[in-house]
Amino acid sequence: MEESAPMPPMTFAYNPAASTLLYVGDDAGARVLFEMATSAAIAQFRLRFAESVSEGRAYLAGLGRYGDRRRFPLPVAILLDFALATNSAAELLRWMRQTQGVETEVAIFSTSDGENQIRECYAAGADYYLVKPTDYSRLVELVRVIDRGFHSNGRQRLFRIVMLPEFRGSVHDVAAVA
Repeated sequence: MEESAPMPPMTFAYNPAASTLLYVGDDAGARVLFEMATSAAIAQFRLRFAESVSEGRAYLAGLGRYGDRRRFPLPVAILLDFALATNSAAELLRWMRQTQGVETEVAIFSTSDGENQIRECYAAGADYYLVKPTDYSRLVELVRVIDRGFHSNGRQRLFRIVMLPEFRGSVHDVAAVA
């Protein structure tokens, strides 16, 4: 009997369109601007929004309408606006870090670079702290960098932002504020 050649290993291409970024923020204008920047960047990830801490919890826990994971898949990364009106971003972070099965990369997205606020976010469990770009073209570039992170096979999709010199002034590292 003739030996057949071994089957090559099956490889699967990573599909960034199957990856979801959840933006949690209650400012409708900021959400629209981020959505426009996502379109302008031709980002391939799915962008989903939650407008409050309670909606963010419902989304992550799969409660109510968020139970349909085809429409509302679990995010692989979260941008969490610090300036939520009713509850704090730190509250949602603490809930996430204490809830089994909610392990995703979280970047706080804020207009402030206040040291106490940054410390609070890292203490609550943030992976990154990003100062929101004040220029639209910079926001589009930030979305492009996030999108490229979704193409990587690693777990740290947002880490790529920290490594780019043009965003180092916008990113605060936990070690730098500890």
